[in-house]
Amino acid sequence: MTLIQEQELIGFWDWDISSRKKYLSPVIKQMLGYDEHELSSDPDSWIKLIIKEDQAAVINSYQKHVSSKGSYPYEVRARFRHKNGSIVHVLSKGKITEWDYMGNPVRMIGYDTDVTGIVKEYTVMEERHEQLKTVIDIMDAGIWCYDVYKGKQYWSDNFYNAIGYNATEIAPTYFNLLHVLAHPEDNGKLVKAIDDQVKHKIPYSVDVRLQNKSGVYNWFETSGQVAYNEENQPSRITGYIVKRKENVEPANVVVEQFKYPSGEFEYDLNRARFNFSKELYHILELDENANTKFEPVNNMFTEASQEIFHEGFNKAVYAREQYEIILTCITPAGNVKTLREKGRPVVDDTGKVVSLKGTIEELEARKATDFELSGGISRQVSDQNKRLLNFAHIASHNLRSHASNLQMILQVLNTTQNEDERKFCLDSLEKIASSLSKSINNLNDLMAIETELNVSRIPITFKDVFNNITGTLSQQINDTKAEITADFSKSPIIDYVPAYLESIMLNLVSNAIKYRSQQRTPHIELRTVIENGRTVLTVKDNGMGIDLNKHKDKLFRMHQTFHNHPDSRGIGLLITKNQVEAMGGTISVESEPGTGTTFTIRF
Repeated sequence: MTLIQEQELIGFWDWDISSRKKYLSPVIKQMLGYDEHELSSDPDSWIKLIIKEDQAAVINSYQKHVSSKGSYPYEVRARFRHKNGSIVHVLSKGKITEWDYMGNPVRMIGYDTDVTGIVKEYTVMEERHEQLKTVIDIMDAGIWCYDVYKGKQYWSDNFYNAIGYNATEIAPTYFNLLHVLAHPEDNGKLVKAIDDQVKHKIPYSVDVRLQNKSGVYNWFETSGQVAYNEENQPSRITGYIVKRKENVEPANVVVEQFKYPSGEFEYDLNRARFNFSKELYHILELDENANTKFEPVNNMFTEASQEIFHEGFNKAVYAREQYEIILTCITPAGNVKTLREKGRPVVDDTGKVVSLKGTIEELEARKATDFELSGGISRQVSDQNKRLLNFAHIASHNLRSHASNLQMILQVLNTTQNEDERKFCLDSLEKIASSLSKSINNLNDLMAIETELNVSRIPITFKDVFNNITGTLSQQINDTKAEITADFSKSPIIDYVPAYLESIMLNLVSNAIKYRSQQRTPHIELRTVIENGRTVLTVKDNGMGIDLNKHKDKLFRMHQTFHNHPDSRGIGLLITKNQVEAMGGTISVESEPGTGTTFTIRF
């Protein structure tokens, strides 16, 4: 109605149905281009001006109005032929005001409105909308809109398609965009761009990485524009995201002339394994049956080169860029080789990086010096010496303690004639013997870690180990109603000693249940990720927590307990630490009393 009222040409008509005479106001005749005398009161002359294709709609609307006894409104839009030949869009509304005793219509009055301007405007808008939709489809753009006042955001279907989610899986919020989807290194850039647009009206178009449902970051170009209200305050921000085409060379195109010996490699991210060409096996002096998993290959490089190797790896996987690095490795035959590695990511149809491909060129080769050769070995020896020293300290401390107690009790036993004292001594001997046996068993557990180092690593799935340990702990889980969740999708498989991984996971999960808070249902969360090319396992709980200010230094020592729990032996974390470090990894802990604990193992 508002739109109608805005029109200047609104004409009145009065139709005497029985006499077939229709009064048309001058305005109606004017909107059709006729003077007063040029258009008769005969309805037929008026109907003839209606475009033929629209006449049926007019008659149909009238018949429905009549047959419904006026309850169905007469309202119809029809095109009229103007005197000059142009088309006039007319919205006609009317109502039968008189009926005869037979129920036949006698008189009908109404008005006509020239809505040509509105129709043209809508037509233009529809065309623009269609054009915009076409452009958006061509660009494969996702639209987002942020209502500043309501704090609500809208994401289009294309937006969801681009990130691989649907609307039920992730809400279209500013928080999710910045802190869930945006890469941590990019969200600050996006926030600044939006702030500059809102506060200073600076146009922006920035490239950011957004994480899709599979956990893969893809590059997007994003832009936005702010709408301001009458007070010049920002009211709405509307923008789009367009997935950037990956600058990745075809996997099979390697056309490069090498000055020195070279070979090709491919690293399969899913299998965590290298495939080498024959030439590369020769350069690295590896047997073609050699283990080409990530770690053994990585360990061939010097410590400094390992960091460079990880940086190149991350650049390809996370930034999706090509890289070129210089590495130093010591081959199994004891030769030091300087290598130039060029790599690039390979992306599948979904935009996920599935592998790296590249070349390695041998720049220089020489025989390693004893010092260089001892570098890798010395680290292993040093680590092993630390563990052996720790073991010796534990053995010395515990066995000496038991020996002293035994000596003291035996002295009393040999000198006393009192039966009560002799009985007390014998009971004490029994307890000491039991305690000594436990200590020896614990030390055996630690020694086993050293002796089992020669056991071959094999591929293990975290999920299988998780299923095993939750089966073992099923009684405790049921009794405590513990909720345990696991997400190993980022790194599902690892080369490891199965018994170690099971022991590590079992110790941490059973500790989380054992040291649960009595104020809440225990919730334990296990997750694996890849950091710098290494698998990282976190075990997080909402339990009692540990005061690390007091106990951090003693956390991984034998017989150290931090709660008055009856089952605490103070050996599990020590064994876990030794197992992790024996395999070249590290374990760390974050905890707050009353909040919970997170153990992080970098394998």
